[in-house]
Amino acid sequence: MRHNVSTQIKKDGGFLNQIYKTFINLNYISYSPEIEEEFEFYNTLYKLLKNNNLQIIIDEIKYRVTDGETLNSVFIDIINTNKALPLTITSHLAILYDIENRNWIKFFS
Repeated sequence: MRHNVSTQIKKDGGFLNQIYKTFINLNYISYSPEIEEEFEFYNTLYKLLKNNNLQIIIDEIKYRVTDGETLNSVFIDIINTNKALPLTITSHLAILYDIENRNWIKFFS
């Protein structure tokens, strides 16, 4: 069964859209509104990086995710290690930790 991809993710297309479709199509994760919200959130962060001309960081995200790291842990690490990022990006760190915690709780439930 093919699941609908959020309109926000569809609109931007690109890298995160490919990751989202791959996870859904390969059934690595089961579809839920929570997962769609996570990818919309990642898409927002991706757009903020793009709007701030941070292509080097975008390239690092692409490299690390295709190398097998989770998108959430990559964003957390990048925000924690790049202290010069704009506040519009770093202010999302708490949400990333919430996603990480929720995923761990699901894993052990």
